[in-house]
Amino acid sequence: MTLLFLGAFVALFLTAPYYVNVYDEGLILTGALRVMAGEMPSTDFYANYGPAQFYLVAAVLEVFGHSLTATRIYDALLVALIFPAASWALSGQLPRSYLMAALSLIFALLLLYRLPLYPITPVIVLGLLGSGFTIRALSTPASPLALVPITFIVVAITTLRYDIGAIATAAFGMPLLAILALQAHAGILRPAHAAVALGKAVLLFALVVGAALGALYAIGILGPAIHDLTTYNGAN
Repeated sequence: MTLLFLGAFVALFLTAPYYVNVYDEGLILTGALRVMAGEMPSTDFYANYGPAQFYLVAAVLEVFGHSLTATRIYDALLVALIFPAASWALSGQLPRSYLMAALSLIFALLLLYRLPLYPITPVIVLGLLGSGFTIRALSTPASPLALVPITFIVVAITTLRYDIGAIATAAFGMPLLAILALQAHAGILRPAHAAVALGKAVLLFALVVGAALGALYAIGILGPAIHDLTTYNGAN
């Protein structure tokens, strides 16, 4: 898997388009430069992505210099992470030959549809990790500790894309809720115990996600972002 990751990184970096793509790469680079100048996404300029998109790229530029090569290396590394993330998520779920076939298809699609700084790329990596943790949590759904990494992954996704954060909540939460309901129906768990487990999970999620959203609101990003999401973005 290490060789696959390194090979994918090299191939993705070398096959990146020579020119900057105005949308999405240009938008994220411009937003990152504005963040470096002291502005905030949504508050000081319109942003149709979460703030983490801009701050991550700004950090790369701050550390490695104002170079497109630096952001292209960052992007290639991020895309290459899809392979170990997918392999880990599917580990034990598929025969090895099926897994390698799936990874080969992913590699072909990424080469054919190469979009540097595509805002969904980090969401894909986190989504695969969240899927892996969800699969593992299904074996012990009554334990709220199994939901801790999933909860923080939802928070991370939300800071990248608000809309996909809501989708991730349903995607990771519904299987766990279904398993609790099925175990209660089958008598494996008492309904009261299932309800307590569900209550703990909801409380944990509400505290962590609520704290993250509260922090975004306190620094002045969340309010304008919600306004844009419910007006301009919603109308389109």
